[in-house]
Amino acid sequence: MRSAVSEIDQPLRSQDGRLVLVADVVLDCQEDLVSSLGARHRQLSDAELVLAAYERWGEQCLAHLSGEFAFALADQRRGGVLLARDQLGSRPLVLHEGPGQVSFATTAMAVADLPGVGHELDEGRVAEWLAFVMNSEATFVRGTALLSQGHSVWVDERGSRRQRYWHLDPDRIVDLGSPEAHALALRAAMDQAVARRLPSHGEVGVLLSGGLDSTSVAATAARLLDPGPVRT
Repeated sequence: MRSAVSEIDQPLRSQDGRLVLVADVVLDCQEDLVSSLGARHRQLSDAELVLAAYERWGEQCLAHLSGEFAFALADQRRGGVLLARDQLGSRPLVLHEGPGQVSFATTAMAVADLPGVGHELDEGRVAEWLAFVMNSEATFVRGTALLSQGHSVWVDERGSRRQRYWHLDPDRIVDLGSPEAHALALRAAMDQAVARRLPSHGEVGVLLSGGLDSTSVAATAARLLDPGPVRT
């Protein structure tokens, strides 16, 4: 369990003032990102690392980011705004696209408060929700929608361009030949995934539901941190 701590005031600006970032972000594997960016970036906050990554790679920075994030980055050099959401959609980013404008925030109610949006209830979405219809993009405010996980949107005077920058292959089949080999591969994957999420300092907490997944995460974290404590 990690918190999205705002280590510095936002919005952030590049040294020349032509890049402006607002972000809800908790990155994983900061050391890998810092290694790619250079040692002088080691003391930067997660939001500052996002800004530095964009300065280095532009929109391709999304291929270098791992963790939970939703951000908007205004680029005066290119005359547009990049909106992006993390690969698994852990952080929300709600959009409203109207004539000549794109509004965004991390909640639908915040978007509804912006000019040109409004608070009209989407009754169709309410009906879907009551019928247990899963819709990962819909909100209860008419005219608003969540940006899909693993997607970005580039907005400029010509309009908006949506791009899927990451996806999980649902048809991939892994056959390692034996149950034992699969067990070892699963443990290695769990170790890698949990290690990527462990903070470099501070205490570690795991939310337990009583199921196998959260219990496995807690046990893996405790083993990787031994003798350090894991709070549940």
